[in-house]
Order: sequence, then structure tokens, then C-alpha cells
Amino acid sequence: MVNQSVNKLTLKGFRGMRAYNLHLRVPLLPLVDEQKVDAEVVKKPFHFLIKIPRYVDYKFKEQIRLAQLQVEERTQNRDAIRATIQMKRETCNEYRDKLENAKSEERICRDGLSAKRQEIDSVQSAISIDDINDRIHNMEHMIQHETMPLKEEKQLIREIKQLKLLREQLSSQMGRQDEDQQTSDQRDRSEERFKLLKQELDSLRKNLLQGEKITKAAKDKYLDENEKLRKLQSQFKAADDLRQEAYAHLQSLKKELYEKVLSLPLQCISISFSALGNKLLRIDKWY
Repeated sequence: MVNQSVNKLTLKGFRGMRAYNLHLRVPLLPLVDEQKVDAEVVKKPFHFLIKIPRYVDYKFKEQIRLAQLQVEERTQNRDAIRATIQMKRETCNEYRDKLENAKSEERICRDGLSAKRQEIDSVQSAISIDDINDRIHNMEHMIQHETMPLKEEKQLIREIKQLKLLREQLSSQMGRQDEDQQTSDQRDRSEERFKLLKQELDSLRKNLLQGEKITKAAKDKYLDENEKLRKLQSQFKAADDLRQEAYAHLQSLKKELYEKVLSLPLQCISISFSALGNKLLRIDKWY
């Protein structure tokens, strides 16, 4: 048997052309006849080209196509939800502005009602001072012109002092210095003013109740739209998770295809080497 050792091996690959050149230098012929020829075999280079077929796996390509379609479909679903979220946010902003305006109007009504109550309290205090003055005057008249036990007289004096103290407190709240000078006509005007203020107070109270209803309706609508927005955001997250899952599956298939294509030349080279070895053996046997 002839020694079939390889002297030189050169392997060049071109991925784009999918072709690989294998350069081998091997002994072309063994010794023809050891008895007649006592010379070394002339070594000649042996060249051959390994043709790498294009990798085709229709079932696998179909899987990739379907995976790509799934990614596109889930991307469209996610983007559609995103567009709906954007519109819903604009709606929520509108209802939020309406709610803030309703709250502002309600505060104005509430402040007006509070100011009107203070005005009524002031007029009421003036009327109360007049009543206190009348009671003090009647008690003093009883002490001066009526005969009564000393104990009752002392009791009236104590009550007069208490009423005067109360009158001073009311006067200080009103910022008036001398309520004793108020005439009967002034008292009548105060009573008329009090009635008018009561009517205005009732009107303001109705406005406030109406404002509270408007505020409540605006708040309920805003909360309802905000809840819808929250649900849409949850749907968007779920849709995005599904899209990411489909995208990861697609990338996994592409990676697997790449590895298969990459391993194909090595498989072909291995097969070619095996075929070459068999061919050399046949040549050796022939000689």
C-alpha cells in the first residue's frame, strides 16, 4: 500500500458565493514497479473544488414567515391600543379641566355664601344690641319705680351687668362705639336689611348646591374616563408583552437558521474528504 499522507491543505471560503476551494498536494502515483523503477514518485498537486449547495428548508422558512406575520400582527395590535390611549388621555385632560372649572365656580359660590353669612351676623348683632338695650332699660325702670325685695333687686342688678357685658362684646365685634344712640328707625332699617340679606343668602345657597352638583358630575365623569385609561394601559402592557414574546421567538428561529447555514460548509467538507479518501483508496488498489 502506498503512503497517502497529505503534504499541504488550504481551505478558502466565500460566504456570499457559498463556494469553498480546497487545495491538496498528494502523491499522484505510487511506485510503478519496484523491480524496474528505482526512482521516487514525482509528486504533483491535486486540486478540487467543493461546491456548497444553498441551504433550503421550506418547512423552517414557513415557520419563520409565520413568526414574522405574528410579530407584525401583534405590533399592529399594540400600536392600535397606543393610539387609543393617546385619544383617551386627551379626553381625560378635557374632563379634568372641566372639573377644575367646576371646583373654581363652587369655591366662588362658597366664598360668597360665607361673606353673606358674616354680613347677616353683623346685622343680627345690631338687632340683638337693640334688644339688649330694651331689656336693660326695662330692668332699670323696675328698680327705680317699683317696690321689690332687696334680693330681687340685687338679682336684677346682676342681670343688667351681664347684659351690658354682652352688649360690649357684640359692639366690639361690630366695631361700633355707641349703640345707645341707635334710634327706633335705625332698628327698623336693620330688620329690613336682615330680611333682604336672608333672601340673598337663600339664593347663594341654591347656587352653591347647583355648583356642588356640577362639580360632582364632572368629578364622576373624570374618574370614569381615568379608569378607562388605566384599563387601556393594562391592555397595552399585555399586548406589548405578547409582541415581545413573538419577537423573541422570531429571533430564535433566525438564529437557528443562521447556525444551520453556518454548519453546512463543514458538513460538505467532511463528506468531500470522505469521498476523496475513498477515491484514493480505489486508485491505490488499482495500482
